[in-house]
Amino acid sequence: MTEWYVRPLAPDRLTQLKRIGALAAVLVAVGVGIAVVPALTRGSAETVVPVEAVDAGVPSAVVFVHVVGEVVTPGIVELPAGARVTDALDKAGGLTAAADSASINLARIVTDGEQIVVARRGATSASAGMVGGKVSINRADVDALDSLPGIGPAIAGRIVDYREAHGPFTSIEAIDSVPGIGAALLEGIRDLVTL
Repeated sequence: MTEWYVRPLAPDRLTQLKRIGALAAVLVAVGVGIAVVPALTRGSAETVVPVEAVDAGVPSAVVFVHVVGEVVTPGIVELPAGARVTDALDKAGGLTAAADSASINLARIVTDGEQIVVARRGATSASAGMVGGKVSINRADVDALDSLPGIGPAIAGRIVDYREAHGPFTSIEAIDSVPGIGAALLEGIRDLVTL
């Protein structure tokens, strides 16, 4: 049988191997640390905060209303949000002696950008709902709206009811929200109406 003889390492050689082993262990530990630590701390270091979108439709603290007709000082008035027609008339100096206060709803809440027209006492309902020869979908009564082609008394009543429930129309196209008014009817009256 063959005997193998293992010669013991010289003390210098043993010290050198220990240093290489220690260096290898340190390099492995650093490599693991570089790979593992960021993965473990990623969730806590990078906190994601959701950003809420700003809604452009958020009501502002003030509204601007154009008051015309039978008021002392016609023009644009600034009011707090939630103000009523009566507040707008007060800011415009109040009604003139010739004003027909029954021609408008004084308790209605105003909307930004709307125009309030105070009619003269004795003016007919149809003329109160006319602006520049066109029927105002925001001010006309049932009779004035009924004069439009394709709009009978039932749809005219729905327009007035919708307007009283939701406030004035903000565009001509918005009238198609009224039940019974579709795209074809809207196109038929578009040139005959105004806000």
